[in-house]
Amino acid sequence: MTTYAVDRTTELSHTMDAAIAGKQALLDAINYTSLVTIGLAIVATIFSLFIRKHMHEEIYK
Repeated sequence: MTTYAVDRTTELSHTMDAAIAGKQALLDAINYTSLVTIGLAIVATIFSLFIRKHMHEEIYK
């Protein structure tokens, strides 16, 4: 998140005031981090479905 915010601040500082660019970059970083977290949660949920199915097959053999 910090790396994304720093990169975004550099991009935004060319077009707006530095203080506003910093706040906007922090908001963008929070949004980006949330999207990554949601993506990982979806992938983990899909993987958990396969693990559960595999465990049932082993138990009921």
